[in-house]
Amino acid sequence: MMRLLSTVICALLLILTVTCVREDSSDVAHLREEVLKLKETVETLKPGLGEIMSAIQQHHEKLYFSGQRENWELAQYEMDEISENLDRGTHLYEHFKDLKVTLNELKHLTDSSIKQIKKSINEKNPTKFIDGFNNLTQSCNQCHEAAQHSFIRIQTPTNSAMSNQRF
Repeated sequence: MMRLLSTVICALLLILTVTCVREDSSDVAHLREEVLKLKETVETLKPGLGEIMSAIQQHHEKLYFSGQRENWELAQYEMDEISENLDRGTHLYEHFKDLKVTLNELKHLTDSSIKQIKKSINEKNPTKFIDGFNNLTQSCNQCHEAAQHSFIRIQTPTNSAMSNQRF
């Protein structure tokens, strides 16, 4: 009788284990499917690199005019927006098309000019600001060249497309 009871208990445990494994396998498969769907959704919703770069270009313009008018608080804000968008672009697009280097490796081209502008803003020095801004513009173009997009040339703005903002 004891042996029969042990056999029945072992059989029940085996059935329970197999059932749990099947449920776990089903849950894992379901979770994998959900992860794939979420990855597809993220790819669909994330902004394109061109959109991120256009936002940077807009902040570049606003940075220039705020610095020209010595609105240092706005200049700092615009510089922060440029930095955030550069980080966003390199995070979302680590590898871009056929480039042999990552965008993060190219981002270093702007590091010194960004530091230079931030320092000029902290010092509220318009002369150093213009020097830093010109260096930033140059470094943007160097990055575009390195990314095989030399046809995108950034320049100092000549007038503001943001006529609805006071700089």
